[in-house]
Amino acid sequence: GEVHKCSCSAKVLQAYALFEMKNGHSAKSLEIIQRAIKMDEQLSPVLEWKQFRDAAAGRVYVPTVSFRKRQKSKDVLSP
Repeated sequence: GEVHKCSCSAKVLQAYALFEMKNGHSAKSLEIIQRAIKMDEQLSPVLEWKQFRDAAAGRVYVPTVSFRKRQKSKDVLSP
């Protein structure tokens, strides 16, 4: 379809692309971000980010998951 120039909608698409990337959908994310950049060319530096470079090269981006330990509450007694 036709691409409209709209930075507000483009930024929403950028957020959606990042969401899809975080959920492991590299190809879909790349397609979405490219559409966003057509709407607002100022978003183009995003394509330099590692996960989008990997997706553009056909590599699958594997999101990093953090398993930080929660700090124990001072009210909990240790054995």
